[in-house]
Order: sequence, then C-alpha cells, then structure tokens
Amino acid sequence: MSCGNPHATPCAEVDAHLDEYLDRELTNDDVALLEQHFRECPPCSDLLTQAKLIQKLVARACGCHAPDDLRYRVMQRLTEIHSEDITVRETRISED
Repeated sequence: MSCGNPHATPCAEVDAHLDEYLDRELTNDDVALLEQHFRECPPCSDLLTQAKLIQKLVARACGCHAPDDLRYRVMQRLTEIHSEDITVRETRISED
C-alpha cells in the first residue's frame, strides 16, 4: 500500500501502527504524524476508513468491543489485502 509519494512517515510505519491509532494507544506526537500521513496519502486514508468501518460494524453486531484477537486478525487480513510485504521493525513511529 502506497501512493508512490515520499512521506515523513512511511506507509509501512502507518500500517504497522494502525491498530494502536484506532485504539488511542499512541502518544500525541505519533497521532499527529499519522494524521498528517492520512491527509497526504489516499491509500492509507482509505485503509483507515475501512478499519474504522469494520470497528463500527463489529461493535454494532455484538454490542461490545471486538476481542483483541479478532481485531488483530481482521487488521492482519486488511494488511495482506492492501500491501505486499510490510515488516514491523519497531513500536515507535519513525519520522523519516
């Protein structure tokens, strides 16, 4: 997944931290980096939109939050669909 343009935060980093972003587990600085990327990168913005939709559908379907393992599997599948080969290298979002 990439629009082909260079970004301060690479698409792979955004994808690797999407779950943490949705679960509000990132620092304010990391949130700002991801949100800047979403504004600049249509494919990543689309992935975020899809992830939010899935989160809402699961919550509505069961009336509760999705179990962590289900969330993980869904996001992994989205990653497989939208990317070729992304490796998580670290837990902190890089700015380069």
